[in-house]
Amino acid sequence: MKQMAATAARVELAQVLSIDLQNMVKQYVETTGAGDSETVDRVNSVVTKQITEQQLIGSKIIRQMPTPSGGLVVLVGLDPAQAQGVAESILRSSMRNEAALFQKLESEKSFDELAAEIAKRHAK
Repeated sequence: MKQMAATAARVELAQVLSIDLQNMVKQYVETTGAGDSETVDRVNSVVTKQITEQQLIGSKIIRQMPTPSGGLVVLVGLDPAQAQGVAESILRSSMRNEAALFQKLESEKSFDELAAEIAKRHAK
């Protein structure tokens, strides 16, 4: 159970760093017949695909807690220095991208929140 919780937490962490999201919406409407015998067929479909690919070198379980229902929750994090290296690597790989600055700001915000959480946990 601990391994499953840690894996799920690492996936969440990786998604904070890098995510490729694709969405497709299809709508189809057809009418047949005329007057009172007219029928309308309508089909709507929404498909979303989310892919995350990110190396998490040095990730580790910071804290684990049992849940009231018998499950387990874990907090997974990266060493702040390693997190900075990952952020710089992501930024270098997207330098030609218009969203590079936004990505950097978002990753810095996430890492600041993570570092604050780790510091809070170690202060206890």
